[in-house]
Amino acid sequence: MPERKIEASEEVVLIGSGHSHLELIKAYKFEQPKNYRLTLVSEFTDGIYKGAVPRLIAGELAPKNAFLDLGHLCSESGVRFIKQRVLGIDLVKKQIFTESKEQHIFYDTLSIDLGSEPEDLLERIPDLRSISLSLKPLQLFLRTLLRLQARIKNSKKSLIFELVIVGGDFRSVEIANAIAVRSRRDKNSV
Repeated sequence: MPERKIEASEEVVLIGSGHSHLELIKAYKFEQPKNYRLTLVSEFTDGIYKGAVPRLIAGELAPKNAFLDLGHLCSESGVRFIKQRVLGIDLVKKQIFTESKEQHIFYDTLSIDLGSEPEDLLERIPDLRSISLSLKPLQLFLRTLLRLQARIKNSKKSLIFELVIVGGDFRSVEIANAIAVRSRRDKNSV
C-alpha cells in the first residue's frame, strides 16, 4: 500500500487516550511536523499506562505514577486537547459531534482508540450493571476500585464478600492476582 501524503494544514484527530494515541502524541513532541495539526479528544483529563494497572491495584505503585495528565502532555507536545465526550461522527462531512453543542470538530484523518467495553453483556443480564465494575474504561475502573479499597481499609468492621472476575485473558489474570496480593497484604481490602 503506498504511503499516504498528508496535505499541509491537515487536521488529524485522535479520539480517546489509548496507548497508541499516547505514543503518537509523545512522538509528535519530538517530530513537530509542519504539514498537519494533531488534536486529541477525550472525555478524561488523564491517561493511564496499562502496564501499571496491576501494580497500582496491588498497592505497589502510587496513582500519580500510573496516571498521565493529558492536558499537560498535549500542551508540552504541541497537540490541541479537547476534553469532551464524543457523541457522534459524520463520516461524510468528516465532523465529530461532542457534548458541547457549539463545538464541532472537523478532521481530515481520524483515529479512534477507546478500548472496548462489554456493553452487550451488561445489556443482556438484568441488573448486572448495578453490581459490576467493567475494566473499561480503565480510568473509571481504577478510580472506583481505589475508592472501594480505601473505604474497606478504613472500615471499622471486617467485610467479607465474593469477587468474581469475568474473562480469561492475561489482563483478567493480572487483575485477579493484583487484587489477591493487595488483599493478603492489607488484610481488609479488595
